[in-house]
Amino acid sequence: MTRAARYALGSAVLLAIIRPSWACEGSGSMRHFSFGWRQVEVADLNAALRGKGYPTFADGYFLLGAGGQAVIRYNLILGGEGHWLLGRQESGLVRRTSVSGAYGMFNIGYSLYRTPELLVYPLVGLGGGSLSLDICERAIASFDQVLDDPGRSAHVTTGGLLLDLAAGVDYLLALTANRERTEGIVFGLRGGYTWAPLKGDWRMAGTDLAQGPVAGIEGGYVRLSIGRGSLRR
Repeated sequence: MTRAARYALGSAVLLAIIRPSWACEGSGSMRHFSFGWRQVEVADLNAALRGKGYPTFADGYFLLGAGGQAVIRYNLILGGEGHWLLGRQESGLVRRTSVSGAYGMFNIGYSLYRTPELLVYPLVGLGGGSLSLDICERAIASFDQVLDDPGRSAHVTTGGLLLDLAAGVDYLLALTANRERTEGIVFGLRGGYTWAPLKGDWRMAGTDLAQGPVAGIEGGYVRLSIGRGSLRR
């Protein structure tokens, strides 16, 4: 994972875990875990792999994540989230390949519709992410064989800037309520599209690789989430 992607992912998860102080004064706050499916741009990567006899990958991946957001004054929504793509592994006659990835987003949105139990909103996100490609031989080697020929595997990564446009719906199942606020379990649904306008070079052991294929965390997605939260009545 690139340094920028690690920073964005770590910061987004930290924002999700630590409840912001300004959330207590606003109209609501939510923290959640999520799971879903998203597209990844791998067409050019697959063409390069196919040309060298390696197995290729589908463009759909399951993902797991965590996030948090708060509704503050004037129905403004601020939040962050981090997600991990569950890696895919494909095996050929000689070598085994796998692809995995992660990304983080800072989000800003606006509450279009809000009740004590329901929140509907659009979001715009900015962040970073990376994809990793691992190639290794299928045959099991001894430690001495690895020392004699360490070039049995390769780990290369690429990353870049991400832009996200999404819409979401959160439903609050009330557990406690008073005159000012309803608190309980939050169920969420979110869908959107991620662009990767700036893609970096592929890197291996800190060295840029020239003429690499285009790949990135780009495409549509849909996610379900569950967590804890509150909304002002």
